[in-house]
Amino acid sequence: MGSWIFQEIKSTLLKSQIGKAMAYAYARWDALSAYLYDGSLCIDNNVVENAIRPCLVQK
Repeated sequence: MGSWIFQEIKSTLLKSQIGKAMAYAYARWDALSAYLYDGSLCIDNNVVENAIRPCLVQK
């Protein structure tokens, strides 16, 4: 997918919705794909979000 984005972004209108999505992914590709190279990294942060959610609830 990364190769496709890097190739197609050159011919995509950057202000279009797909252009914005491609630019976002392009700028963050190393971070977005880091978990592929390190098996100890999680693909999401649900555990952290669930742990801090009680702290965010207003009483």
